[in-house]
Parts: sequence; C-alpha cells; structure tokens
Amino acid sequence: MRCIAIDDEPLALGLIREYMSRFDDVTLLHCFDDGILALGFLEREEVDLVIVDINMPDINGLQLAERLPDPKPQIVFTTAYRDYAVEGFMLDAADYILKPVTFERLGTAIQKVRQRMPDRDPDEAGFLMVHSEYKLIRIPFREIEYIESLSDYVKIYLEGTLHPVLSLNSLKTLESTLPESRFSRIHRSFIVNHAHIHSIRGKKVIMKSGPELPVSQSYNHFLLKWRGER
Repeated sequence: MRCIAIDDEPLALGLIREYMSRFDDVTLLHCFDDGILALGFLEREEVDLVIVDINMPDINGLQLAERLPDPKPQIVFTTAYRDYAVEGFMLDAADYILKPVTFERLGTAIQKVRQRMPDRDPDEAGFLMVHSEYKLIRIPFREIEYIESLSDYVKIYLEGTLHPVLSLNSLKTLESTLPESRFSRIHRSFIVNHAHIHSIRGKKVIMKSGPELPVSQSYNHFLLKWRGER
C-alpha cells in the first residue's frame, strides 16, 4: 500500500512516520507539511492512501480531499477537533482519527483501508490489532474462531490454541473493523468467523472446535442469510 502523510505539525507528522514504519505492507512515500505541495505530488504519483490533518493553513484537509485527482486514493483524516467528523465521512473517508494519534488507532484505520481496497484476497489478507497483556498484538483474521464479550473486555478465541486472547475492548468496536464478508455478530456477546462454523442447529451456531454459541432474536437475520446461502 502506497501512502503519503500531510500535517503542518512536525511532531504529529513525525509520529505518523514512526508508526507507519511498523506496517509491513505499507510504504510511506513522502511526508508533507503543505497541502498544495502534496496535491502536486498526487497529480504525478499514484497513491493508495492519504493521511491528512484537517486543520492546516492555505488549504485544509477537507478542501484537499475534494481536489484529489483520479483514481482517488483512500483518505484517513486526523484532527484535534470532533466537529469535522460528519464532513469527513461525507467525503467518503475511510476513517477519522482524533489526535493524539496512537499506533493502535492508526492500525484500525489501516485495516479499514485494506478492506476498501480492490483485489484483496479474502482468504489471506487482513488482521486484527489489539492490546493484550501490555503489548500490541497482530491476529490474522483467518485464525480467529469467535469473539466473546465480557463487560469491558473481549475474549478472542483462536484456532489451535487453548487460551483466548484477552483485550480491553468492546464488541461494537471490533465489529466495525472486521469485514462483514467473513464475520457476523450473532448475539450481544458473540461475533463468529464464518470459516470456523461447522453447522447451525436451531438457534445455535456449532463451531468446528466444538463450542455451541447462541443466536439471539435480534440477530435472526444471520440465520436466514446463512441458510439461504447454503
């Protein structure tokens, strides 16, 4: 993934540069502190992702996004202000990050960009990044069997492991980052990976590894969709 970052704050730009170096499949082509110069670069070079601060002089991030040349890259906005969120999403931004930007939050944004990009191999591509035991870990989508909510925490059950990954997170947050083509919410407490489902029995999802998970009334549409596709 070819990327550029635009921010008139040197510290913020340096932080993004350092974070981006940790992603194996992302190449940060250039960092700009001037939106006009960035637009000139984008007219010459094809880029997959633009990470841009909204509050900049001369041309702000929203104005820059409106002037992006075709084929338009994915956009991730950063800003210290919440007020621009609606405008950002009206411009079809992949994500909107409130400063200060953290590595975990940027990782979530990168996941969303990957899911929107064409020609992705759904069987191999994609991973989830979560904090667990005071470190940030990367979990390939294909290894996730199901996720269980426990109040402020989630348990992520992985293929071939006895103990789940415990993370301070919400099921709602994870649901928004996982691809709908591969994962489904079936209950207020469970998300399942389609590839690890063995069968459906009544209102229970039987996982290949053995657990039987309930489907709540609110998620009956999952049963209808699953049975309709098989």
